[in-house]
Amino acid sequence: MAVDYAAIWRALNPRQQFYLKTIYEEDQAREAAQRAAGASGNWNRTPASVWRTIDAYHEPAVPDLVGRTDLQIRWRGAGHHDPGTGSTIKVLVTHDLITTGSRPTRFGLVHQVAMTKQGRALMRWVTRPRASRTAVPLKEQAAEVLGQLYDASRTSHRQGSGRSRRHAAARSPVGRRRSSGRWRAGGW
Repeated sequence: MAVDYAAIWRALNPRQQFYLKTIYEEDQAREAAQRAAGASGNWNRTPASVWRTIDAYHEPAVPDLVGRTDLQIRWRGAGHHDPGTGSTIKVLVTHDLITTGSRPTRFGLVHQVAMTKQGRALMRWVTRPRASRTAVPLKEQAAEVLGQLYDASRTSHRQGSGRSRRHAAARSPVGRRRSSGRWRAGGW
């Protein structure tokens, strides 16, 4: 069954989209670091489920005592880190875009997040380059030019010598008929 990524993305508000984007960027940075380490011969057998787990925020939230996670710093820098962080994370979990967990610290808990396969697929869909709108008119224009070339080769084929007819026939699309400049299933 095909997933409607556009509908999922539209269901998220800008804050939720921003949180998902920052979590995805951290996930991809960790993946790139794992690849680079492997390419340099430093293979790490740690499962992906471990190194993809990202510290999100502390509870209790006492930054002077426990500091801030990288995600908290990014969220705060964009003006999105406040007491509503927990509910924003819950919405992303509800849409099956991330999973959550926690680990104990000396002063409380660190809540953790990890991208799901669907979350990564959604973000790849969001960040992929879109096709240009000029592609369709150029294809139509190319078909029109091809038709004109075919017509010109047919004209030179009828009027030319034997040698020019052979060259024109070698260059023309065999068996294609031109009909009002549009390509049909059976030909021109």
